[in-house]
Amino acid sequence: DWSTYEWCDGDNNKLTKYCTKSGYGSVDNKTELDLTDDAAYVNWGKEWRMPSLEQINELIAECNWKWISLNGINGQLVTSRRNSNFIFLPAAGYRYRSSLYYAGSYGYYWSRTLNTYYSNFASFLSFNSSGVYWSYYNDFDEGRDSGRSVRAVRVSQN
Repeated sequence: DWSTYEWCDGDNNKLTKYCTKSGYGSVDNKTELDLTDDAAYVNWGKEWRMPSLEQINELIAECNWKWISLNGINGQLVTSRRNSNFIFLPAAGYRYRSSLYYAGSYGYYWSRTLNTYYSNFASFLSFNSSGVYWSYYNDFDEGRDSGRSVRAVRVSQN
């Protein structure tokens, strides 16, 4: 809920961080999460990040996506065309306030990239049995104040 979202002052037009347009709050022009705000980095350590929008687009373009049920859980089996590695992304739905929506039929996964057209939205991966997309909002939620899944990516170790 916007009333408890850390980077706003009570509603979606009073952002205090991650804002690129003055109509949405205090402009800082940040378009990627700071490490201290990246759920993957904070919870799993320095080798992990939430994916960027560029990485989500690469996942969409470079992989085969197949809707399956694995152990009774619907989701997408994502297989690389380069090396045949795969992951399963459950259709976990999303949470808004105290309710869970579309579990079993849609998957929503946060990126670390802000949508720069609508500053109160962040980019995310979304999918169902019919397709896979990157999005910055949908008709069912309010934006950054909704709960979505996080699928961390590992940072290259050089």
